[in-house]
Amino acid sequence: GKGDTCVKAVRALMGGTPWHEAGVASAGNGAAMRAAPVGLAHIRNLNALRRDAALSAVVTHADPMAVSSAVAHAWLVARLTATPPASLDPVVLVANLCDAISDIPDAGFPERDWQQRPGKTSAPIRLVDRLAEVPRWLDSSPESASDWFYCGAFVLESLPMALWHFLNAPDNPEEAVVNAVMGGHDADTVASMTGAYVGAYLGEHAFPPRWTGDDLEFADELRDLADRLL
Repeated sequence: GKGDTCVKAVRALMGGTPWHEAGVASAGNGAAMRAAPVGLAHIRNLNALRRDAALSAVVTHADPMAVSSAVAHAWLVARLTATPPASLDPVVLVANLCDAISDIPDAGFPERDWQQRPGKTSAPIRLVDRLAEVPRWLDSSPESASDWFYCGAFVLESLPMALWHFLNAPDNPEEAVVNAVMGGHDADTVASMTGAYVGAYLGEHAFPPRWTGDDLEFADELRDLADRLL
């Protein structure tokens, strides 16, 4: 479903606001979740990827953290598409991801409900710093990781959570996506981003056939669009 940020931005656009001024100061995950196609289009051009992911974000989400998240999601799709199966190094992947977004001026935000959550403080957390924590949690259960990262619509939560689900089961698409769905909260977005990472890394045929067969809506159109972007 559409979020309030996108609704406000679209209404501004309909009212004549220029596209580069329509975005709302929001760090929701709407900008990141739609950035995967940018990664397919710019697998070998980091500068073009950063530019187009940022431009795609600011139409609706103008906060620097949202911009950073769109670049991060597109970068992950690009890098994983170019990574041969069975060659993934989670520590190197996350380190390179953080390098790709470290210069984006994201001042960070306090975490949700920090007063009630163990180990949390009111200090602002940047997206790049939260992403850097993901490898340290890969030996944890989905429940423990979700308690730490959380999986709401705030992109400081949902993008690291999606990356954790992928890196926790990179060779098992069904486990990764189902765990993301079962995490609750903004599960559709977290699972969508998780599925993008697994699909980029392993390809469509790694998914269960019941997910990719005749019942998949717009299957031919999606495959054609993806092939043309790539």
